[in-house]
Amino acid sequence: LAEAIASARELVRRAPEDSYAWTQLGRLLLESGDKDGAKNATNRSLALDPTRSAPWNNLGLMLKREEKWHEAVEAFDHALDCDPQNTGAMLNAAEPLRRLGMAGEAVRRLRRASEIAPDKFGIWTNLGQLYVDLHERVGALECLHKARGVAPASYRAQIEELIRDAEKLPAGASAEALLTRGRTADAKVLLQQAVKQ
Repeated sequence: LAEAIASARELVRRAPEDSYAWTQLGRLLLESGDKDGAKNATNRSLALDPTRSAPWNNLGLMLKREEKWHEAVEAFDHALDCDPQNTGAMLNAAEPLRRLGMAGEAVRRLRRASEIAPDKFGIWTNLGQLYVDLHERVGALECLHKARGVAPASYRAQIEELIRDAEKLPAGASAEALLTRGRTADAKVLLQQAVKQ
């Protein structure tokens, strides 16, 4: 990693107007834990070319690590404006959206990502985990079984644990899960029942 960073620094020194080089340096610095350096390099890349998806996605990751949920979603949205097929940005936006109370939008983005890249196990895993958080047993199990089917062997134990968690959920959908699917009337009935109880 240190050699890669040194090479990227040399590249931006030689080609200071190359936004790709700044993006690469920012990504490597983020990986090394140099948050300030990563953000500076990424912002330099965006100043040179704000139409590229990768630096917006990387900026979103940095903001997500800082728990700046609104700003992170905005950065991921910019990434998707630049490249509507960027499944990484869709995947990365899920947690900030959920933290902002926008689980339905997180589900929508992950579903869209799964259509674009159905063999990407991380999408299915995150979507399954989101459904577990929403107490949506059927959706969680569907996604986690798909994740297990395409995941590398090193991730299967983690996915199996999520499957066990999903199997413990009640069979019916929660009010929150119904709301994420736009089933407001059904969610209202469940919420009224909960209030009466």
